[in-house]
Amino acid sequence: MSNYIILKDNSEKQIIKVTAENYYTFTPKSKTKETITYVTIYDYDKICKIVLKKLMIKYQKLINMISSINDEDDSSSNYSLCLDELNKLYEMLEYKYKKYLKQELYNKFIEDLSNLKEFIVVGMETKNTIRR
Repeated sequence: MSNYIILKDNSEKQIIKVTAENYYTFTPKSKTKETITYVTIYDYDKICKIVLKKLMIKYQKLINMISSINDEDDSSSNYSLCLDELNKLYEMLEYKYKKYLKQELYNKFIEDLSNLKEFIVVGMETKNTIRR
């Protein structure tokens, strides 16, 4: 349940200010000539869907990076890059998007990221062992 405070100017028939406890503001990508500076969403379910979509795009990019690692490559730098991207996604999830996600989705993402981290670390160790 969200609480809203709406201040209206009745003489000009417009909303002056909307205050809410939970909201999400972003700049949309527009394909039209009109410029939209920002959009603010107050509905928790819609916020969750938007944040989930953003996280899934970043998660899919990470999965593509991991799957593109060539086993015959001689260095573990590709694993390091994947690990850096994973840590960046984890921090984004933890500090930027946690309050917008439902707890079960948040826990699922954390579990998946920890599994991916384990996979990357094992790959790095294997690559370092083979190189010696």
